[in-house]
Amino acid sequence: MSESDHSRALHDFSADDPAWLRWPRRAWEHRERLRQSPRALQLLQWLDDPHKVQLVLGRDGYRDAMVSLLKLAQPADCVAAGFDEDKADPHRAHFNAHGLSILFDLSPKGQHRAVLWTEPDWPGAALWIDGRWIVDPREPGCERAGRWVDERLFAVHVPGPEDHPHQGLDFGGLGTVRGLLVVDGSTGRHRVLQPSDQAQWSAPWLVTEGGRWLVYPQREAHERGELPARVFGSVDDLLI
Repeated sequence: MSESDHSRALHDFSADDPAWLRWPRRAWEHRERLRQSPRALQLLQWLDDPHKVQLVLGRDGYRDAMVSLLKLAQPADCVAAGFDEDKADPHRAHFNAHGLSILFDLSPKGQHRAVLWTEPDWPGAALWIDGRWIVDPREPGCERAGRWVDERLFAVHVPGPEDHPHQGLDFGGLGTVRGLLVVDGSTGRHRVLQPSDQAQWSAPWLVTEGGRWLVYPQREAHERGELPARVFGSVDDLLI
């Protein structure tokens, strides 16, 4: 059978074909992407019944294999596999089912991929950048969602100092005063920025302006034109 005949044969399948009952419902809806991307197809199979795969690979092995698949994935692969599309940002997709919470976040130009992964008994999320493990899930972890500041740097909230004068409890478990983990997607270098005792960083926000890196206590402080809490002259200064 020629390639064109094979392609035509695939398109001849009907939604009424009983074989589709073996697949999750979304397989028919996203069949074109699944035919184009073996990666999306494997993600779909493994996300449809994680427990079945974990029986073979173990919980840690399943997670490692999934991260390995995601480190080269596209948002369209994730959506075809069962992630929810982020309407506000086409580079992001979210998965919340079977006790797993996964955020896939592609950098603006598509060079890097961040994966934030949370399981029910973890205090926070674990973080991988391009398959490189950054945050240990057995540690306090980080917030379930971060952001690419630009093509190179990824930022996500982490718990602030426990002994901070203004520290308190919050629903997410990170505390009312938070730090900021900044990761260089190109090298894996990273640094946690923490507020001084006098500062109240409830949702620290990193931006780059005029060749400098500016940290604000919250995004709103930046939008109001307030002075930054920290200023760094370069990425090297930021990640020392």
